[in-house]
Amino acid sequence: MSLRKLDKNFKIAIMTLILTVISAGIFGGFTLIMSKTKLELFNNGIVNTLILEIIVTIVPCLVVKINSGGKFNLELISMKFEGNSSSNLFIGMGISLFMITTLVVTLMVTRIISIKGFGFEFAPVNKVLWSVFLVFLVAIFAGICEEIFCRGILLNYLAKWKGEIFALIVSSIIFTAFHITRYQDINSLTNVFLMGIILGITFIVTKSLYMPIGLHFAWDFYLDLWSTEKDPSLFVVNLNNKFGINYIDKVDGWEQIIIKLIIIIIFIAIYIKIRNQAREVT
Repeated sequence: MSLRKLDKNFKIAIMTLILTVISAGIFGGFTLIMSKTKLELFNNGIVNTLILEIIVTIVPCLVVKINSGGKFNLELISMKFEGNSSSNLFIGMGISLFMITTLVVTLMVTRIISIKGFGFEFAPVNKVLWSVFLVFLVAIFAGICEEIFCRGILLNYLAKWKGEIFALIVSSIIFTAFHITRYQDINSLTNVFLMGIILGITFIVTKSLYMPIGLHFAWDFYLDLWSTEKDPSLFVVNLNNKFGINYIDKVDGWEQIIIKLIIIIIFIAIYIKIRNQAREVT
């Protein structure tokens, strides 16, 4: 079957996925080769991460443009700025703040961790501020770039092709697959998948990328503000040696899963309510 005979929405989704994977693979190979040289630029993990995030944005947007008569606007990736866009962005950030606060408080109440202080007490001010800035930079790039790719294009166009549930599951699986190089254990990958579901549901409910972007950015940013004295960020915690790092990671993983499942249930309830109200109006 030729590409011309394929459904336009499916064609955009599959071309986006294939070309993004190829582009990311080429860049990965390039950085691997360059890592053996003395060029510091391509030996910097953060720089490479930001470049990869840009690739994950530019390639899909070009695919959308090519398949939309050579024209491109933010509405095609569900980023049209409207009256409620700002509020959705901050609501998403608030949801992440609630989730991470719940996680930290639970770990403290169970005495698995304790707050030791601010990073400024354990490292020079400029080092802590630089660490926070890098965390912010990586989080904002991930929040915008990955949401355009996974929700604004993949989920968006797959939903137009085969429906929202199919698109939600497939886009969340792809979102998880793109994080395999960073996370390998089942707990972590399950958490990434559940986060993909949450981000996807917020996109489906709001019909916009702004809440998912706010949620994604804030989750990455808030979570990485917590650190140990060894490599201090804004907040420094003390891990209870009685439990051991493997136990702490496991408990943290399960608590994240529980919190995310609760958020998913809440959003499903909101979605059902909105859908029923829409049916009553029609």
